[in-house]
Amino acid sequence: MTLHRDNNITTGKIYKEVIDKERRGDYLGKTVQVVPHITDAIQAWVERVAEVPVTPGFGASSAQVYDAAFPNGSWENTFFAQYRTFFFVLRRISA
Repeated sequence: MTLHRDNNITTGKIYKEVIDKERRGDYLGKTVQVVPHITDAIQAWVERVAEVPVTPGFGASSAQVYDAAFPNGSWENTFFAQYRTFFFVLRRISA
């Protein structure tokens, strides 16, 4: 199994991606908000990484493990809790 830097998602990486998109004008001058912009960036990241094989010679993975660790009550990282909703959506789609 070969993991790459994109297999590790952090708050800083997400914010940088969203800020870069805002500076390029991808949001067409709209106000950037946690919901939907940050949560959509997390979802897009997970979907993109899921398509990259972690074992040479094999296709995309059929299972993934996510661990969103943040202190209870820490509002700075609560948008990662949104991934749980996304996880259940994926689960329903693949079932």
